[in-house]
Amino acid sequence: MSITLSDAKTTIEANGFSQGTVTSKVIEYTSARNGRILYLRVAQGFPIHADIALHPEVDLSNLTPIADLAPHKNVFRYSSNMSKFPERVNTGKGPENYGKAFHARSVEALAKVCMVYGA
Repeated sequence: MSITLSDAKTTIEANGFSQGTVTSKVIEYTSARNGRILYLRVAQGFPIHADIALHPEVDLSNLTPIADLAPHKNVFRYSSNMSKFPERVNTGKGPENYGKAFHARSVEALAKVCMVYGA
């Protein structure tokens, strides 16, 4: 399976998310249904997977059964570009925004994440 940045953007937007802030590292999306934020990393993972970050305080156990979706090896992704997520200290001296990181290896998996997380 493979997924492109263009495929990921189209899939997220087709599943009820609208694009917000764009930086050199991430694209921010907001669910029209529940207001939850999803961040898409633009320069990592493709074409093997789409690297996404979801709010760390949301129960994501309902994502476990989605085929072609795997948690990032470090569980959390840290980046000051994910400004709508909470902060905590990682390896640096000050707090940094963070979210739960996942790899979606197919358009179908990404679409299911958007449907479940954005519902």
